[in-house]
Amino acid sequence: MENKINHKGFDVTANRVLKEYETYVKEHKLDKSNCKKSILITGHSRGAAIANLLGAHFEKDKEYKSYTYTFASPSTTTDSDASNKKYNSIKNIVNEDDL
Repeated sequence: MENKINHKGFDVTANRVLKEYETYVKEHKLDKSNCKKSILITGHSRGAAIANLLGAHFEKDKEYKSYTYTFASPSTTTDSDASNKKYNSIKNIVNEDDL
């Protein structure tokens, strides 16, 4: 999942979380291909940035139905096309009063 146009710290951490998630799925034999897979990803602030990167990853994975909800997420990428991409499963909640 490594992506050089993402913020390095967020990208590194998202990859670590993804690796741990994949290990957990294998250890608990949850990787059966004949079952529906859903994933709920949430986060606040730095966790929200990581959740957004993971949400984008899982939205592209056709084996999953993903739901991502974040609060106060910073920008995670320098991809100039990111705002044009449709990430329908990612919902970012922002308080307009936050600086």
